Amino acid sequence: MGLLTDIQPPLKKPLADNLAPLAKAGVPILHVCGSLDPWLDRDTRVAEKKYQALGGNFTVIVRQGEGHFPVGPQDPKPVVDFIVGKAN
Repeated sequence: MGLLTDIQPPLKKPLADNLAPLAKAGVPILHVCGSLDPWLDRDTRVAEKKYQALGGNFTVIVRQGEGHFPVGPQDPKPVVDFIVGKAN
């Protein structure tokens, strides 16, 4: 109870297979994850390659030594730079 799957039907396709509309719309994606995240190579890098192949802008910031849920960057400048750069 209270899980996202309780209120939203499961995706019919993996998220990485649903990126074309975002790339076509020019939506930049920023993904912050840890180097120890088990999904970094299996999911994040796959989505990154697919999005870039579609012409999309997909930026990955990897926090060394962190796992699946990195707390927040000690230096938020790369995240702020990404947001400000895409807003202009």
